[in-house]
Amino acid sequence: SSVYDPSKHLEWEDYLVEKILHVTITPTHSTQNIIYLESFATELTQEGGSLHPLNKVMFDRLIMARLSLTSPEPPFEYLVATYHRLYDEMRKPANKGREERISLIKTCVQLILSYSTTVLLLPEAFPKTATTPSQQIVTLLEKDNEIATSGGFLDQIADTFTSRDDLIQVFAPVFKQVSDKIREAGLLGTFIP
Repeated sequence: SSVYDPSKHLEWEDYLVEKILHVTITPTHSTQNIIYLESFATELTQEGGSLHPLNKVMFDRLIMARLSLTSPEPPFEYLVATYHRLYDEMRKPANKGREERISLIKTCVQLILSYSTTVLLLPEAFPKTATTPSQQIVTLLEKDNEIATSGGFLDQIADTFTSRDDLIQVFAPVFKQVSDKIREAGLLGTFIP
């Protein structure tokens, strides 16, 4: 068994923030995919704080800071892609038996699912959410069914709804749109020679 090295764990936490959440509080680490959270970095500096140790409160603040920005990637798409990266990270052999890592990943996954539900129920509260919640899910299914279904993302989203009415509000139109598309494809298919 390897000896726990706190500096290696801090490096991994930085990796988790930048490569999985695609955010940074260091301007020089900003890239096309990694968004510099300038306001959050300033806020953290004023508090005399640090990202470390990463915990639920810090993840929550990072995710909220990212979702409050206007960026090319709409909030729901960002959350789905982040969920997928977290799911892949959890399955890496390097993380097997590393309970501190798995625990952080699971904490982040729960926040991503919670924010996904919030974005679906209150899309107007987030920038760049021009489509309806059901359209966001249908677009996701059309764009990349593997991302939508890997790790049970849609199942887990459905489980986070506390109200049956909210669940129906979001998913009933999805089922209608998908069944309409299937019906259209079936009707068109009969006319194709």
